[in-house]
Amino acid sequence: MATQDDLFQSGALQGDIDVDKANVDKLHKNALGLSGVLYFCIAGSAPIAAMLFNVPPMATQAGATTPLVFLLSGIGLLLLGISIVYLARRLTSAGGFYTWVRHSLGRGAAFQAGWLMMGGYALFEASLLGAFGSYTNETFSTYFHCQVVGGWVPYALIGALLIFVLSYFDVKWSVYTLAPFLILEIGILVILDLVISAHGGTAGHDMVHTFTAAGAHLQGAAPGGILGIGVAMALGVWSWVGFEAGAVYGEETRHPRRAVPIAVFSVVAFLTLLYVWTSYAATIGVGWTHAVDQFGTATLPYYALASQ
Repeated sequence: MATQDDLFQSGALQGDIDVDKANVDKLHKNALGLSGVLYFCIAGSAPIAAMLFNVPPMATQAGATTPLVFLLSGIGLLLLGISIVYLARRLTSAGGFYTWVRHSLGRGAAFQAGWLMMGGYALFEASLLGAFGSYTNETFSTYFHCQVVGGWVPYALIGALLIFVLSYFDVKWSVYTLAPFLILEIGILVILDLVISAHGGTAGHDMVHTFTAAGAHLQGAAPGGILGIGVAMALGVWSWVGFEAGAVYGEETRHPRRAVPIAVFSVVAFLTLLYVWTSYAATIGVGWTHAVDQFGTATLPYYALASQ
């Protein structure tokens, strides 16, 4: 009797042939190695954007327990990663999640999953471009006294154009051009975390109010408590969205059935540590009792943390 793995390999599970052997147009073969897939997984998650834009509203919902929220979210995604690793070792396609759902749950589920992912990516990209334009405009106007007509919009359009150019010509251009910025992005977070952790924040380290529900009952947190932790997990999980981007480069990766699962699972684990540490450092940096008012009402709270 054929095993499930045999069915995956032959495509018999859904009556399809192996996507690797399908007689269709293919992307640039062997253009990326493991490091390239790792880059796309991390860059797709946009860790600095997750920290800047997700931690403040999470704090207004769950108080000082944002580190706990990220920890719980990371554990859930690591469990999801087991399924991703299983599928990525057997199916490599630019369809990514669509291909996996198609072979696992059928055409209908894959159709819905594909369009939901497309919609999610569209919203994510639009929000990132808006944030990029806003922060770039704020930086140039504050530090260089440079004002442009249209405010943040021209910067967002420039960002969209650069993304299009890098994506259109060759996938390797994105890696070579943007990898230094990704290193800088993560480096900024790590340096900030190190400094705050070394100083102990404003009132010392606190594991009780950051990693238990005690910190979720902070005044002003809405809804606060256990419910607040659950609500905040929606943004917590969203902070990883994009890590699965490495899967869509399966046709362009050398040894994809080894590189893709290693990259995806490693990135989920790495971002879990980074998000938990960064949110913890930010919380003790403002003081756990001020997690709601500092993050909820302050403008650009991370700028204030870095300045302090």
